[in-house]
Amino acid sequence: MTRLACWLLILFPALICQAQAERMRELYFGAAGKAGITAYYKEAVLLQTTDPLLLAYQGVAIAMYAEVVSGVGQKFEYFDKGKDLIERAAAQAPQNVEIAFLRFSVQSEVPSFLGYRSNLQDDANKVVAALRARQVPAGDPFWSKALAFMKKSGRLNKLQLAEINRYLTT
Repeated sequence: MTRLACWLLILFPALICQAQAERMRELYFGAAGKAGITAYYKEAVLLQTTDPLLLAYQGVAIAMYAEVVSGVGQKFEYFDKGKDLIERAAAQAPQNVEIAFLRFSVQSEVPSFLGYRSNLQDDANKVVAALRARQVPAGDPFWSKALAFMKKSGRLNKLQLAEINRYLTT
């Protein structure tokens, strides 16, 4: 019985983290318009985690919430807080392809005057390398949506675009 309890103590947090990540993915792709962004933000800020992937999702939600708040000062405050969480997550898990995608998604959408576009090509290259190495499961719903977003972003070079198209057509 003690072994079972030990295994449960080890596995339970991982299962919760996985469930939270699935929920954040769902909210992320549903964050269109003020209502979607607000719903994503309200749930993401409740996360109490040190997991880099969840921190990245939390950072994206906070950065996106800058669109909803009023006042330039508040907009900058939310954006900067979100950006800091995204960067912390990326530093903690530099090889995490999902975090690279999330940062790419934010950097590809923010206005250039914010000066937050320096990782676009590196992050796109990480995603493409993961596709080539078959680290991204074929037909995965998350990655199908993520790659479609990247394709529509207009921020990919010809080689990156070709690799993403190859994945999306298989």
